[in-house]
Amino acid sequence: MPTLFVRGVPDELYARLRQAAAESRRSINAAAIEALERGLATSSRGRLALDQALARAAQIRQRSTPLDQPASAVDLIREDRER
Repeated sequence: MPTLFVRGVPDELYARLRQAAAESRRSINAAAIEALERGLATSSRGRLALDQALARAAQIRQRSTPLDQPASAVDLIREDRER
């Protein structure tokens, strides 16, 4: 199993990690691994969701047919009055 050393961890971040470890009755190492897993899972899901949204938008664009000539406001009002 690989070992990871992280240098320059800000004091406040380390204190928050230590607090999270104490609250969950885990070691700082276990808390750090959990935080990394959650952070990476969130960013992966966010990227996946964005990619899916963009693909869906492209599908909708392909199905949509643009209007040849947009109707003028006068034509729309006239059409509405004739109903």
